[in-house]
Amino acid sequence: MGLMDKAKHLAEEAAAKAKETATDLQEKAGPALEKVKQEASGLGEKAKPAMERAKQEAADLGEKAKPAWDKAKQEAGELADKAKDKIKK
Repeated sequence: MGLMDKAKHLAEEAAAKAKETATDLQEKAGPALEKVKQEASGLGEKAKPAMERAKQEAADLGEKAKPAWDKAKQEAGELADKAKDKIKK
């Protein structure tokens, strides 16, 4: 067997071992990856009600703040009008 044949044989053995190792890793990692996916999905489902509550609370706060906001806008407009009148005099 020549040097090239030996090198080719060693390369083929290394490639076969790499394939075997990759397959082994995929088999071991597959269930763990699936478990992580399921747990992440479960967390998303658990968080959904809290997110809905937060959205509703934000909307409620917006509704409660609207009258004060409208009053502040009106008062600011009135103050601006008074300032314009004083500047004109």
